[in-house]
Amino acid sequence: MIKAIIFDLAGVIITNTRGFEKELEPILKIDKEKLIGTWKGQAFYDFLFGKITEDEYWKIIVSKNNWNVEIQLLKDAIRNHFKLNEKTMSIIKSLKNQGYKLGILSGHTKEWIKYLNN
Repeated sequence: MIKAIIFDLAGVIITNTRGFEKELEPILKIDKEKLIGTWKGQAFYDFLFGKITEDEYWKIIVSKNNWNVEIQLLKDAIRNHFKLNEKTMSIIKSLKNQGYKLGILSGHTKEWIKYLNN
């Protein structure tokens, strides 16, 4: 008998986890094609694995790319990019009402998960 169900976060509970460059384009005034991959690299993995905070991550990226931007704008932009998957949320609510224990197993950062929990 199934007693608990675990969901992934990225691509299951939330969508728009890719293509963040289009959010950066108006902030940085740089063509989104030139932005592809600029916010990835070792710092991104250090952030995902909890070795550095989100603020530390963005400071590294801003410095590496020589961007003149406030970190809070970048943090807000990525959060605004995430969208809840309404179909999945409907399933989750139904399962919860049926008494299943539910959980999330995710490679997302604690800061983003905390934001999504609000």
